[in-house]
Amino acid sequence: MIKDNKFLQGNKNFQFYGRKSGRKLSLRKTNLINNLLPKVGLFNLCTEKEKLDHFFSKDFKKYYLEIGFGDGSFLNKLANKCKSSGILGSEVYKNGIANLLGLIEKKKLDNVLLWPNDVRFLIPKLPKNKFSRIYILFPDPWPKKKHSERRIINGQMIDNLYNLLEKNGKLIMATDHDVARIWILSKILMTKNFLWIFNNKEYWYLKKSILDKTKFMKKAEKNKRKITWFIFKKI
Repeated sequence: MIKDNKFLQGNKNFQFYGRKSGRKLSLRKTNLINNLLPKVGLFNLCTEKEKLDHFFSKDFKKYYLEIGFGDGSFLNKLANKCKSSGILGSEVYKNGIANLLGLIEKKKLDNVLLWPNDVRFLIPKLPKNKFSRIYILFPDPWPKKKHSERRIINGQMIDNLYNLLEKNGKLIMATDHDVARIWILSKILMTKNFLWIFNNKEYWYLKKSILDKTKFMKKAEKNKRKITWFIFKKI
């Protein structure tokens, strides 16, 4: 069902390089994709505009966006912890989407909306100055220089993130890769639209809000790789 998105099939502006699926899904997870995802997700941004508008018209105190939610473990915990907030998540990896759907069903979450495809198609349809926080945790570093154009952080994406965040909104990122560390910091600070928050009360408060370790955090720690957290405030 995910691959049948007609809107995406007809758009040739973006090239996606990541993995879209892994092991064959179990019957249960296949049923979640077929039956639950249509209820909590978007498939066609042209014909489902009302569904997106309805999500942003709800009486949520805040809105959060996670780009690339992986297996959904962090988004699930965020949605449970912040039930008065609307949580929008984007991910292309079908196995991760299915895993999150299982968590949504188990916890009966009603404050989540999913976009099961490339976030670059979704961004133009989102309201500006709406999100209190945007999370991009452990994005693919694409460490080779010849693949630098594949990295999610670039000038256009930074402008998009800036426009989506409300005044003083936070962009929260994490990586365990040296190339990504340097790239993220240099590209974002180059714009002069964000203030880098570090080693103060606000930094430790926001970092503390991500207490539950994700799959990638556990993997980095197991392999003794340093995790760097970046918190940037819109100015």
